[in-house]
Parts: sequence; C-alpha cells; structure tokens
Amino acid sequence: MKKLGILMISILIMGCSMIDKSPTKAVSSFFQKYQNLDTTILKDLDTMIENTSEMNRKQKEEYKSLFIRQYQNLSYKIKKEEMSTNKKESDVEVEIEVLNYQEAKVRAKQKVIENNEENYIDLQLQEMKQTTSKIKYDLTIHLENRKGNWIIRNLTEEDIKKIHGIFEYY
Repeated sequence: MKKLGILMISILIMGCSMIDKSPTKAVSSFFQKYQNLDTTILKDLDTMIENTSEMNRKQKEEYKSLFIRQYQNLSYKIKKEEMSTNKKESDVEVEIEVLNYQEAKVRAKQKVIENNEENYIDLQLQEMKQTTSKIKYDLTIHLENRKGNWIIRNLTEEDIKKIHGIFEYY
C-alpha cells in the first residue's frame, strides 16, 4: 500500500497546474477540480490505481470509488493569503476536511494482528467504506506568478496524504 500512496503524487501534480488571476482563486480552482470530479483528476486516479500490482480488479474498483467519495466529500476553507513583496510568489493557508481513511487503515491493521487475518487490503477497503469520521488538516499551498497567472507549485507528499485522508498523524 506504500507504493499506492506514493503513486497518488501523480494525481496531484496534474492538478497543480491550475492557472488563475489570484492565488486564492487558483487554490479554490484546484480543490474544486477534485470536488467536481474533473476528467483530468479521474484519468489520473485511473492511472494511479492501474499501476498498482497489490490489488485485484475488484479491489481496484472499490478503491477508486472510495477516492471518488473522498474527493466529493472534501471541503476547504481559505484562511490566509500572503504575497511576497515582489508579487511573484504567494502562500495560501487552507484548512481542509476529509474522510479519515488513515483511521480506517489503522483499524484494518489492528484486525489483521488481533485475528490473524491475512487479507489486509480487503479489510482496509471494508474499513474505509465504513468511514464517516472526518479530520481537519492545515495546508500551506505555495504558488508562483508566471506572466500574470498564479500556478500552484508541487505539493509535498505530506500535503498529498492529507488531501487523501491517509496522513499518519500519530
């Protein structure tokens, strides 16, 4: 599953090329792509899931539906925008709220250990499917101004995991 988390980077890198006339608008557009299930986002999700060898076809379909659910349930609030003095760079602080899939992964691991279960992936998917609890994270999105358009720079792996609800916070 570690490979799968790293492959999620491709999804967000594609989303990072949001162009807008203000940093805040660029960040809003970025998150709206996920909420609205933009075709680019879905294609990247398909590619990411297809490139994992850890799951069978049925598990991959379930995993995709879980992340579609995650994207649709993602909410965000722009907290603050800071502009550099030369107006070429900006940081936008955002609070996001996502389904707590990390908690589900922990529950699945615990069941594997306690019950000598062998199929961690099926347990993880089952736990993720039952997840209703949400968690809030703070992100700082870095942008740069290129010819009057604000473009999101690459996100950290930590930011990506937070957006997907799989950040290990304990």
